[in-house]
Amino acid sequence: MIKRDEHADVFEVLREQNILTDDLKNLDRDDVGEIYLFFDHDGHDTRADIQKISELLSTFDNETENGRLYLNYPMVEAIKETDLLKNKTWKITKNKQYKSYVSELDHYNDLMRLSKDDWNKVCVRHLKKANWIVNNDYALSTKNSIEQNTIFEGQVANFIQPSNSVSILSAFPLFVDDYFQENELEYRQ
Repeated sequence: MIKRDEHADVFEVLREQNILTDDLKNLDRDDVGEIYLFFDHDGHDTRADIQKISELLSTFDNETENGRLYLNYPMVEAIKETDLLKNKTWKITKNKQYKSYVSELDHYNDLMRLSKDDWNKVCVRHLKKANWIVNNDYALSTKNSIEQNTIFEGQVANFIQPSNSVSILSAFPLFVDDYFQENELEYRQ
């Protein structure tokens, strides 16, 4: 819809598709300053297409315009990974098994019980992992220096095409790092 009509508004498209929850249905477009979209990579889906995903990341690259798209690899449950070593990957053909695998992890299974210190650790692990995927450097990168499209390009070049896998990565820590000011993030002090 957005690709066919460059003047289409994501918020209005969501409203027309009845995707908005009840508590959001009464909002007007003027009430929404930013739109963030979170999706799983879902490379196992037969409709998955590298070019289409790349186009989506280009279209949805600004939260105040069409919205900003964040991708989880392989899926949202990646946030629960406790040991994100730079070489930890997941075979795309096993994506449907990832949820059960992650549910067996002990430490971060109940996200509502994580302490602030735990959240800082989770963010740093995933941010280091993103930097490794993009720059081959397992270190905390400069704030806002890694974009979703470059992560996807790194995933495609280093994991998806050569081995039909993804390097496990949650998009939520990247969102946190993008959204908050540097002085609001303990791990950036």
